[in-house]
Amino acid sequence: MGEHAQPWQPSEVAAAARPEPTTPVWPPRGQETVSLAQLLRRLPLFASLDESAATELARHCSKRRIPRGDLILSQGVRSLELGVLLSGRAHSFRTDPRGREVIIDLIRIGDPLGDLSLIDGQPHSSSIRSEDDCDLLLMPGGVFAMTLAAHPQVAQMLLLQLSQRVRAAYRRIASLAHQDVGERLLQRLLDLSVPDGDEWVLRERIARQDLAKMIGASREMVSRTMKELETARTIRYRADGSIVLRKTP
Repeated sequence: MGEHAQPWQPSEVAAAARPEPTTPVWPPRGQETVSLAQLLRRLPLFASLDESAATELARHCSKRRIPRGDLILSQGVRSLELGVLLSGRAHSFRTDPRGREVIIDLIRIGDPLGDLSLIDGQPHSSSIRSEDDCDLLLMPGGVFAMTLAAHPQVAQMLLLQLSQRVRAAYRRIASLAHQDVGERLLQRLLDLSVPDGDEWVLRERIARQDLAKMIGASREMVSRTMKELETARTIRYRADGSIVLRKTP
């Protein structure tokens, strides 16, 4: 890492913007019947709705299964509906004129999809691809707009989520400008981790190629840096494949 790098440690901003662990918001098929209204109230964005409001809103919503590897949203296209990830994993990415991809962020359970396009009427600034079979909650854009107007608590939660995403984006931009590969990799691993007692743990399995696309490096450089971090005991692997990040005093 850089000669003048500061000791790495989890930041309050990173902790504030960190998503919760990716737990499906409804049980697997055959275990429990969950209505769309119940689904809405399990999602952070709509958790403030009472039962009556959730039931009315659910009348306009639907669910859709997206196969692994399919595009959920396409860069340059406008949204007609709001999506919310209910299960599975996905990531947002941008493609340059040469077809090279840069991963912008991972999409977590409960994250809204297409909200920016619905707010400002502009095309999507990035694409979203499913990494697993994913389930989405879908809501027409007009219904979403009326919900924001009728329920200020939903609008406030959306603003909070947007502010967290903006702060995370600023952090990544600063990282690309001022940090070397090792520092960028550590910060990205932190952003993807959750606190677990006195440690920070990355439970999701993320391919080296995807990490490389996140931090602007080659897959070979990421693999080499991961080995260096493990040798330095900055990170270690658990038996289940999760990565533990050591806190620096």
